[in-house]
Amino acid sequence: MPTVKRTALLIVLAVVAGGCGGVRHPRRSLPPRARTAPHDVLARSSDGGRTFVTGAGPCYSDLGGGLEASSSSVVWSICATGLMARAFRSTDGGATFVPLRTPPLVNSAALAPASDRVAVLAANGAGRPLYRTTDGGATWRPLAPVAKDDYWYDVGFTDASTGYALVQVGGRAAALRRTADGGATWSR
Repeated sequence: MPTVKRTALLIVLAVVAGGCGGVRHPRRSLPPRARTAPHDVLARSSDGGRTFVTGAGPCYSDLGGGLEASSSSVVWSICATGLMARAFRSTDGGATFVPLRTPPLVNSAALAPASDRVAVLAANGAGRPLYRTTDGGATWRPLAPVAKDDYWYDVGFTDASTGYALVQVGGRAAALRRTADGGATWSR
């Protein structure tokens, strides 16, 4: 798979307790406020990792989630909530996150930004389609599904136009899909 785009912003997700996909730190090594925080702790650096500032992230610490920066100021996030998932977006480099209005999402939903304004959202549940936004997450338009029971794994973009995803339909093996138009259409 091609190299994924990089941004100047460096964010480390420090999971307070449990979760997945983050960097684990023992509770005693975190500041007292973070030991009891219901949300994950983000360590942000704007100088290539020489110094870090910590703050609350958008996800619950014991349920995990994912972060993806589309630029040094815009960070998209998908967080499990226990029963469903929620999507968030930051426009200040991860200092604060605003919840996005999305269709209902299961905990296995996937979010992949192509740019600061364009992203795709794989709802991944009970025949729900792939969704796309072109306005920073204010609205989401459903795309034509590959099949009724498609499941999108590892969706990502290498630039604002080109993206790849592993898509499984029913019991068949996952197949690689590609987009060349920022996620508007996908092909094998």
